[in-house]
Amino acid sequence: MVAEETESAVPADATPITEIVPEDLPLHVTYAVCEQAYADGRYQDAARMFTHYCDEHPTNAWGHYMLGLSLWKADRDTEAVTAFQAALEQKPDHLKTLVNLARVQL
Repeated sequence: MVAEETESAVPADATPITEIVPEDLPLHVTYAVCEQAYADGRYQDAARMFTHYCDEHPTNAWGHYMLGLSLWKADRDTEAVTAFQAALEQKPDHLKTLVNLARVQL
């Protein structure tokens, strides 16, 4: 009877955690983990991880900046511009973002 109560406590439409967080992403994505992927030249992975990081830390200008760099290196220029603009919304005088935004737009 206890087993039946435990099973019925889980909703029938519950989504497994692996569908919410992809298997290849750590459950807790830190800035350092994202930055390491970028440093390793894994720009698509870095972009995916920095996207997740920015969703969790929307006011971190450095996260958006690194997302922009990752997207740019992954040949996703339009998305890189959007990420750089998000960084500038948080920190309008962020020189590295201003320079790299201009580089992408050229």
